[in-house]
This record gives sequence, structure tokens and C-alpha cells, in this order.
Amino acid sequence: MTLKEAKELVGNQDTTSLRNMIKALNMLTALNTPEDWQRLEAAKVVLKARNKNLKASINRGARLG
Repeated sequence: MTLKEAKELVGNQDTTSLRNMIKALNMLTALNTPEDWQRLEAAKVVLKARNKNLKASINRGARLG
């Protein structure tokens, strides 16, 4: 799943909401529908991309300062 596809599925949600979504969808996976599984994967993709961007920003700041 691409980042663009993932963002379309989960929408414009803040990081805390994405983390909560991941926790909730991981609680009782037996009850997840195919759409829930897609939403779970999408939330993980978006969160991973945000973390990667955050780390890159911190590293750039450390080099400049």
C-alpha cells in the first residue's frame, strides 16, 4: 500500500488518533472486517512515514545546530 492510498483510507487524522486506531483494531482481530484490516495497514503506513519524517527533521536540526 502506498502512502497516498493509506492517507485516503485513514483521512487527515492526528498521530494520537492513528495510534489509538491501531490499538483498537489490534485488540480483537477476530472481529475485524476486511475494511478494518485495510484501515489498520493504512494507519501503520501513515504513522511509519510520519515517524521517518520526524527523525529526519531532528537529524537535520542536530547537524545545523
